Amino acid sequence: MKNKRLLLILTLVLLGWTSEGITAGLIADIHVDSALSDNCTLGNYSIVNQNCSGSDGDAYTTIQEGLDASQPGDIVQVRAGLYYEQVNLRFNGEPDNRITLQNYPGETPVLEGTRVLTGWVQCAADDPHLTVQGTVNPHYASIYRTSLEALPPSQNPNLEHLIVLYENGDFLLPAQDPNQGLIIQNQMLFIPITEESVGLTEHLIDSDYLTQPDDYWAGANVWVWLHAQNNTIHSHRIASSSQAQHSITFETPLAAPLAFSGYTHPDAYSIYNHPHLLDQPGEYFYTPEPDGEGKYWLYVWPRDTAHLADNIGINDKQMGFFIRQNFANYVTIDGFEIRGFSGNWTRKGGVVAPHGFSHTGLHVKNCHIHHNYGYGISLYQGTDDRIESNTIDMNFGAGLQGLNHTNLIIRHNTIRNHEGTNVSLRENERMEIVGNHIGGFLGTHGNGMAIYDECNDVLVADNIIAIERNVPLTFNTMGNLVLVNNVFYSGDSTRIIASWSMGTGYHLTLNNLILGADTHSSTYFRTAGDKVFRNNIVDGGTLTGEGTPESTYNMYTAFTWDQPDLHPTEIDAREVHKDELFVDYSGLDFHLREASPARDAGVSITDVLQAYELETLFPTYNFYSDLEGNARPVTGTWDLGPHQFVPHLQLRGTPADQTIHLDWTVNATLPPTTTWTLAYAGPPGDEPSPITGLPAPTRAYTLTGLTHYQWYTVTLNAMVDATPILTDTVRVMPTDISVYLPLITRL
Repeated sequence: MKNKRLLLILTLVLLGWTSEGITAGLIADIHVDSALSDNCTLGNYSIVNQNCSGSDGDAYTTIQEGLDASQPGDIVQVRAGLYYEQVNLRFNGEPDNRITLQNYPGETPVLEGTRVLTGWVQCAADDPHLTVQGTVNPHYASIYRTSLEALPPSQNPNLEHLIVLYENGDFLLPAQDPNQGLIIQNQMLFIPITEESVGLTEHLIDSDYLTQPDDYWAGANVWVWLHAQNNTIHSHRIASSSQAQHSITFETPLAAPLAFSGYTHPDAYSIYNHPHLLDQPGEYFYTPEPDGEGKYWLYVWPRDTAHLADNIGINDKQMGFFIRQNFANYVTIDGFEIRGFSGNWTRKGGVVAPHGFSHTGLHVKNCHIHHNYGYGISLYQGTDDRIESNTIDMNFGAGLQGLNHTNLIIRHNTIRNHEGTNVSLRENERMEIVGNHIGGFLGTHGNGMAIYDECNDVLVADNIIAIERNVPLTFNTMGNLVLVNNVFYSGDSTRIIASWSMGTGYHLTLNNLILGADTHSSTYFRTAGDKVFRNNIVDGGTLTGEGTPESTYNMYTAFTWDQPDLHPTEIDAREVHKDELFVDYSGLDFHLREASPARDAGVSITDVLQAYELETLFPTYNFYSDLEGNARPVTGTWDLGPHQFVPHLQLRGTPADQTIHLDWTVNATLPPTTTWTLAYAGPPGDEPSPITGLPAPTRAYTLTGLTHYQWYTVTLNAMVDATPILTDTVRVMPTDISVYLPLITRL
């Protein structure tokens, strides 16, 4: 492959071609194009025509074929399209010659794990499978059905009798009561049990809800949320129901008795897959047993009836990218949409390296990994893996799972809204988790991030972990944890950071924002090693365990009942409204106000960095910057929390007839000697450029005599002693008519 490319380039040079004359197709060594009717293996692929009529190299119809033809150093570019395949990574690159699988520039290939279902028919009023005890589902005219010869296997031991359907890449939800929103199991929407069900294992009683005729619910399923079973949800088939007893009886007993007292929430339940529960668009029901012809019937109330033949799919493949044993070394996956994968409970998801499948140097970046009935990314036993700049959302398992890794880098990802924990990490040695946005929750154990089971040397920095409920950060039995410049926030939790069991090594918590628990113990650290808690803004908390605790230069917006006495350097801010601290607390804008008491209230962390040799352990991270990369300190003192206050200028321009109206704001008090200087680039107007000496209070100016339909670049500087201290720039196009054009751009 490489020799052929070299020969082609030398031939073009001898014929007088310059490097600019070489076609763009040579950027990639191999192409993949689902629009092809057959492979182009004679170097005759045409990028423009997307067929075998050109000279842009080889191309294949499937990603697997393209990768199988690759060698170390190759780039395999994939054109836009739907690729219904599981891609097995059974090849290796080299440290200096990676194999790169990437999207063709400007296009998004979709790796699709479903298969399309056809044969849909609109239901009629006499449909037998929508009729229960003589009554048909009243929404029958909105419901469509098709048949299958067999159902896919169960996905999860706790979720028996569940198949997974999709519409246009989004989950369809089982017909369920209470109805769910974005997910299958939002346990907070379940029906809480009452005292009459406490202690039961073979049936459940609800005098208010279970009032239907005998055996109305027989054959349906019920999800039961059991706190005593590690706070998990279990599926059970309903054998019978009794109107007189207001009860449903399970085919198999519960693993633990139903409980009511002693928990924040009682056990709860939700009935699903019953024909009369199919009552809104985006839901489905299926017959759990085959009919006399051996067919199972699927019933869907689609969100969009116009594209039924193309948009409805069923789970079909287990994994998107599957890392085989001792392969995928020095491989990059870049720029894919990966969706719809589900299968065996231990091996499923968007990008998967199963247990025992070791690898080195796998990079996954710029991908959108969503709506997989499993993990977004699940990687075991990797060394030097990098997960960077991906969006991982709406997967049924964890968003990102990493186990038994060394030097795992997780950077600049958006990871949100998963049934499981958004980021789940176990038994990893040295990790950097930097600059990620982690948020939302969907399920019982939907925490923000969990670092468990002897992880060691972990840097968590510059992340925003804000979730609706549950715990933003949990950890246990781990050592040497460094938390720097993070926002940890929960709208409904009694813990924001929680250590469930004693750890080892040091826990260093520096310049974080830890809010949302009010008077509960928002921080709870337990480690046998040293604990340093410095420069944080926090809703109360305690440091426990062995070792030497240091708690200095923190601000407390709430206290817990066991709050220790504050160090003289710390601030009791219970009487300070949080909107006085931040730009917009209720809107979750945690930048500091200019007059915030958190400004200049901190202290340098240089002594901590030196004592624990953190700059040697994490050499690529700048500990002297804030969450957004601004240098600390701006003046001479550190601010509390993850945001260093930085004076900021914002210039705005409005086009008019031969005119640009300018106005600006600044978030800081300027020195009294400040003046403004305006400069513009473009055809001359009434005034020369620059315009200098505008007084400090000025916040608006109008440029006149300008030329229509010409771009003007306008720069504003705040000047002190001829030195600019703040600057901002916009581009504006004057016009004398109202048009819908991009007349203003920012630089």
